[in-house]
Amino acid sequence: LETARGCYWSKCTFCAHLSLPRPIYREKEAALVVRDIKNLVDKYKTNHLVISNPVFSPKQLEAVSRRILNNKINVTWDCLCRLDSNFNSRIFNLAKKAGCQKIDFGLESANKRILKLMRKGIKKKIAVRVLRDCYDNGIIAYLQVIFGFPAETPAEALETIDFLLKHKRYFRAAIFNIFQLLPNNSIYNNPEKYFISYRRNGLPFRFFYPYKHSSDKYVSKKQSKNLIRLSKRMGLTVVTCQNLAYKERPAM
Repeated sequence: LETARGCYWSKCTFCAHLSLPRPIYREKEAALVVRDIKNLVDKYKTNHLVISNPVFSPKQLEAVSRRILNNKINVTWDCLCRLDSNFNSRIFNLAKKAGCQKIDFGLESANKRILKLMRKGIKKKIAVRVLRDCYDNGIIAYLQVIFGFPAETPAEALETIDFLLKHKRYFRAAIFNIFQLLPNNSIYNNPEKYFISYRRNGLPFRFFYPYKHSSDKYVSKKQSKNLIRLSKRMGLTVVTCQNLAYKERPAM
């Protein structure tokens, strides 16, 4: 179920910008979202939903949760959110009571320089506070992470692993992604700024573009895979994205 179109942040440099009209961010009114949820529950007898928009804003999450409770709809659901400073314990408490079971958060990196290159717009202190509030209210959190972002050094990648290990009590698993160059985003349009090179020719609707780092001091795809293995050996529960499906792999 979608409750919004587009992304209210819409600044991340790695995000896919396909050669299609990019939707202006707009949210569906909470009353209409809950009407749709009720219709799905009544028609299909479903008891669980995935809120599939790229992000669920704090304001909308609160409004939808309140209306689910007011309408006494018995359904559980998952969603994706930013590590946004506007989330707080009160909102997560409402969401939990309204049936929210799991939230995927986009951390991507715990290194300040890389976060700035990503234009991610999050701070580590805020991220920890949001994760703690989520955990304290009984909602399971997953963290999306990217290894091999252009110009990322091994030391910066290890900083992310260190962050995950220090705060692993607050989330169920880390979802590791190895950086892929997608068409028409900021990195694709300004490769020299991110110390990579690639050939623009190819299929008109190609989704992943092969690229090269300008120096071997940056994290390669092979090193990214090794960092994921290291994370598992150090006790993190790891999820990898393969064939668009999550495969959870508990630490051995």
